[in-house]
Amino acid sequence: MQRDRAEPNRLGSLLAGSLRWSTANRRRVSQVVAAALGLSVPALLGAVTGRLGMGLAASFGGLAMAGVGEGETPREQAASQGLTLILGGVAILFGAAVGRHGALLDLSVPLVALAAGVIGRISRPLAGATTRFMLFTVIATGMGESGGRPASLAALFVLGAALTAGLSMVLRPLDRLRGVVSSAFPGSSAPDRRRYTARQLLKRWFRGLAELDGWQYGARIALCLTAAEALDFFLPGRNAYWVGVTVVITLPREVPGDLARLLERALGTVFGVVIASLLLLWTIPVWLLVSVVALLAAARTILKEANYTAYAALMTPLVMLLLGFGRKVTVAIIAERLLATCLGCAVALTLGYLLWVNRRTRASGFPDG
Repeated sequence: MQRDRAEPNRLGSLLAGSLRWSTANRRRVSQVVAAALGLSVPALLGAVTGRLGMGLAASFGGLAMAGVGEGETPREQAASQGLTLILGGVAILFGAAVGRHGALLDLSVPLVALAAGVIGRISRPLAGATTRFMLFTVIATGMGESGGRPASLAALFVLGAALTAGLSMVLRPLDRLRGVVSSAFPGSSAPDRRRYTARQLLKRWFRGLAELDGWQYGARIALCLTAAEALDFFLPGRNAYWVGVTVVITLPREVPGDLARLLERALGTVFGVVIASLLLLWTIPVWLLVSVVALLAAARTILKEANYTAYAALMTPLVMLLLGFGRKVTVAIIAERLLATCLGCAVALTLGYLLWVNRRTRASGFPDG
């Protein structure tokens, strides 16, 4: 009986956690404004000039760059943005190329995700950069299947990312207005962390490769993406890439202990699909849709570390709006996308978490650097 009572209590605490807000969140007005402009301006220019596809490809660059380097010095921010720019461009180029040759998907994307997941354990910045690399690789496979040229998509992505990075640097004087944002979304600066040299980081990483823990996130994400590709044979409308997108968004890096985070991300992702579906089903003016993209981009940057549920709920419609902008969307397509989202959450929960939860894995303990 006590065990039966404990389960509802645990579920209740997990659901309550989805409403919890972090107070250790640093926000800069420059990042918020740059994210809004970096996503909306390319889309608007593309719509006005009749080259919407090109504008949206550049907007994805803004999406990748938004919030990168938050809380860092200008030099550190530039380094983080440069890494994101390079990895993002490679991700789009590779993903779009593979998407044009569907037979390669079954093996290449999970293998690349395995490598990215393992490399990401070197440091926190690399963990974030490689996760974005995996996300945009999977997104690009869908863009490639739609007929986009890999080199052109990658070039536009880099232009959009460079625009957002440049804006975030140029607008840094606006950070004096930080109190305005902080008053609306209370938070405090995260404590300073110890810095490590590249040699120390690599030494720790190589030592971790001798143990299964050093490979576990890469193996989990690769297994989940393999399952996503297998589901492509059964899903209508070839939505395998969206199962993969959902997996990358929802799957946390560590087990055990991150079930709450996984469920929060899954809840936010499903909710985000519903939001985007309602927006895409309506025929609304382009300027209004661009305004929604700008608003979501700004809010996502603010909520990035404050609440996983809200962050995922905004990240998902942003991706869906950019992919579905200007295309005819029906109830059937929305139903297929929602089914793919639920399957992605189920894959992340079962193959990415429950299958591994009984193993005694250590927390990543990422050093900074």
